[in-house]
Amino acid sequence: MALFSPATWRALGLTVGVAYTGFGIVETLLPAQAAREFFGIQPRAKAEVDDAVSVMVPLMGARDFSLSAAMLTFWYYGKDWELGVVILAGSILCVADSIAIFNRRGFAA
Repeated sequence: MALFSPATWRALGLTVGVAYTGFGIVETLLPAQAAREFFGIQPRAKAEVDDAVSVMVPLMGARDFSLSAAMLTFWYYGKDWELGVVILAGSILCVADSIAIFNRRGFAA
């Protein structure tokens, strides 16, 4: 017997896809705020940091939009297995992001 019904997994996939859309919007439209809130980086501290934030954070937004587009497309067409694979790939990226944040900030939040 399955742990959850297929409808539950599809709702989870939709939720994750919409969340990635939200992250992509914030990272693309408000990179300085995203850098500060998500990573604890103060973009206005140094010119080179500001330059890096203005380039890298929108690229992360594009990455999140790409994941979101794939997830929502698979959700729409009922491709549950494929949706699960993309969610797993996104989860691996989240772990990498979390490690980067932890290395920068430690336990202090």
